[in-house]
Order: sequence, then C-alpha cells, then structure tokens
Amino acid sequence: MHGQPVAGARVAHLDASAVTQADGTFVLDGLPPGRTTFTADPMKVVSAPIELVAGDNAVVLDTQPLGRIRGVVTRHGAPVAFARVDIAGGPSASGVTADRNGRYETGGLEAGSYGVYADDGRRGAYYTAGDLVTVADGETRELDIELRWGARVSGVVVDTSGAPLPDVGVRLLASDSEEGRCTTDAHGAFSCGSLQGGKTYTPVVMPGDNATRPYPGTAPAIAVAADATVTGLVLAVDPRTLSIAGTVVDAQGSPAADVRVRASGTGIDHDPWVAVPTAITDTDGRFRFDHLPPGDYDLVAETAKAVVRAGTASAVLTIRP
Repeated sequence: MHGQPVAGARVAHLDASAVTQADGTFVLDGLPPGRTTFTADPMKVVSAPIELVAGDNAVVLDTQPLGRIRGVVTRHGAPVAFARVDIAGGPSASGVTADRNGRYETGGLEAGSYGVYADDGRRGAYYTAGDLVTVADGETRELDIELRWGARVSGVVVDTSGAPLPDVGVRLLASDSEEGRCTTDAHGAFSCGSLQGGKTYTPVVMPGDNATRPYPGTAPAIAVAADATVTGLVLAVDPRTLSIAGTVVDAQGSPAADVRVRASGTGIDHDPWVAVPTAITDTDGRFRFDHLPPGDYDLVAETAKAVVRAGTASAVLTIRP
C-alpha cells in the first residue's frame, strides 16, 4: 500500500491462501501458470493482472484500504458483550462479534451502501438500520448501535376445550408487517421476543411454519410499549384442519402428471421467503393437501388457477396452453 508493506492480509488465489508477514511477504505454492489476479483481504488489490510462469515467481501486489465500519453496541446505554453485527446488502458483506466491551469492527468493505443488523440473543433485543450506511474506499465509518427492539409477548395457546396446543406457531402482526414469530412448547406456552414495541400487535396461531392461513379464533389486539414484557396472554383457537384434493388436467382433459400445485390462503399476505404448502400430481394428475385450517385457498398449477375452499375433495385445475 503506497509502497509500504502490509502485514496480516490474507492473499488468495483459487484454493491457495497465505497471510502476509510483518514485512508484507507471503508464499503461495502450486499455482498454475498463466495470467491471473489475487485478492488480499481486507485490502483491495489494484495491481494489473500478473503473468505467472512455471517455477518461482516474485510478485508485488499494490493494494489500497477498503472501507470499514466500527463502533460500540449498547443496550440502554450499557455496552453489550459479544453481540452479533452483520453488514450486508452492498457489494460485499461481513459479520463480526463484538468484544466483551461491546466494541466491533468490520473491514474489507467495497465502496457502496450497506444495511446493518445487530442482535443479542441472550437479551432478545436487536437493531436494524433504518437507512443504508454508505462507505467509500478506505473510509472508516463510526457507527454506534443501540439495541432497541427488546419487547416481548408471552402466553399460552389452547383449544376450545382449554387443552394446551403444543408445537403450533404464534405470529404477531403489526399494521405494516409481521414483527414476531415463535412456537409453543409441550405445554402450549409461547414467548415471542425481539419486538420493536410502541406498536399494537394482533396475534394469530398457525399450524406450522409454511401455513398461510391461521386457525380460526379471536384474539384481542395488544398494545406493547417499548421494551415492555406482556405476559399471561391466552389464545383460544379451533385447531381442526381440513383437506383439499383434486386433479390437474391439460387443455384436452388428460391427467397432468408431475405438476407442482401450490396452496396459499386467499387474501392473506404471506412471507415470500417461506414456502407455501406444495403438492406434486401423481400419474393420474391427482393431488392432495392435508392439515389446512378452514377457509379459501388460491390453488396454482402452472397456468391453472382457482379459489378452493378447504374440505373440497374434487377440485379440478385445467392447464391452458
């Protein structure tokens, strides 16, 4: 870098890598001849590509600093030891763990704008940057992080007779998004943490992670203050589930085998990162979905679409050319 040796950089080419010594030297063995480039994390190599020949090669890599973000992770103003900090969404990415004093530093960032996320699993609190953080080549950005999403809602899920429901999902919905998700234990108890607070949440109970329609039941909206813990919530639902079965046919009415059919709750927004219930037709074009809460579902199979009510046993989807 500017003619000065760089110690501690990891120089790499293909599967070979080495860390530079105090004088900037490194040794890589077994490299194939030919024109090539190197990386030197956390620096940026700005040298032109180098032509390697058989035998020993003495190369000089000119580098310049990449960007870095550093600061202190706190909770209520006190440092948080060993919090996780992730930098992503830009031209590169990095993840580090803060030290026992809450200090973190992440380097090797190409110039660009990044999202910042941090959390502390022990306290159930986290932070996500509202705005992207922009870093230039060689720039060090100071960013102190206050973990402010630490509200929690706890309670129990029961059926209509009052019996606890284990292993069902509880989701807390705000007006603009889903904010919390957790699963009941063997006694039907749940505890959803890392909530932003200062919002009103509507709880729903789902039969599984990929469900797109909740169990029927009524639950009051819950106003959760910042950093508050709400306990004693009882969610009573009807856990009955139904099936949808049918066939997929082509435009000529012949069974369509090996077609993927998806079922998602009609009129319900669902997480695009979570797979909805899916079935594959057999050789007779038949498909079946089980364990669906009552309600209407959008069935999609290639160009075929239909709205079908749970409990239907003879749905027909026709694939149009």
